Amino acid sequence: MLNHNRDMGEEAKQTACDQYQQQVLRLIFLISIPTMAFFAGLNLWHDHLVLGVAEILLDLCFLVCLLFFLQNTHLELVRRFLLVSGFVIFTLLFIDGGIEDSGLYWGMIFPMLAYPLFGWSRARRQMTVFATTLAAVVLAHLVFGPFLPYAPIELFMAAIMLLFFAAMAHIFETHRAREYARLVEARDQLQQARDHLEHEVQRRTASLEQTTVKLREEIAARERMQQQLAQTQKLEAMGTIVGRLTHDFSNFLSAMMANVYMLEKRHR
Repeated sequence: MLNHNRDMGEEAKQTACDQYQQQVLRLIFLISIPTMAFFAGLNLWHDHLVLGVAEILLDLCFLVCLLFFLQNTHLELVRRFLLVSGFVIFTLLFIDGGIEDSGLYWGMIFPMLAYPLFGWSRARRQMTVFATTLAAVVLAHLVFGPFLPYAPIELFMAAIMLLFFAAMAHIFETHRAREYARLVEARDQLQQARDHLEHEVQRRTASLEQTTVKLREEIAARERMQQQLAQTQKLEAMGTIVGRLTHDFSNFLSAMMANVYMLEKRHR
């Protein structure tokens, strides 16, 4: 029974996790596909060809991933591709600058993408890779000559903002994971209580059935005793009747014999 409860708990955890991941993926597809198509057109209009073409290609790949998601297949591959796509597009935006040099701030979305998709334990490594990549780009900008369209103060503020958004995403995901663990624990306790109640009901039902069987046996035994008693009473009544008939018949024979004797005596 304990193994059954453990299996039920693991199944409940996996089901809840899958439901949460599906909600996250649905939200990402709902926002990213039209947004990326819109900004791809804007970037092409403003002569950011590399960025615009990259966004178009990624948007087409997102549509393919959406088909996999709707068919509920290759979900792990879809999650990884979404994260890699975010890594690529945000890095390109950081290097290119985008429209009005706003690409610097789009990278703040990456923590909000990594933590819900993979949880805080795996997202920390992915955030480290992303931040290291941006730091390498900034270092190349400082060493090999300025090619980023940002002022030093903007780069500094972007680093602070990235740390802030990463911390907020980490706090949110940690809080969600704790609440999720509490929910699963409460669900497990409810399942255990339900199993205990079902076991108790089954035990009492079995006991009641045994009591009912014993009661039926006692009733049947009592009915048999009553039938035997009634049969005995019938036999006693028949014996009494036969005895009376025998006694009366004996008296009748005695009277007949007396009459015969008297008749014989008269004839003599």
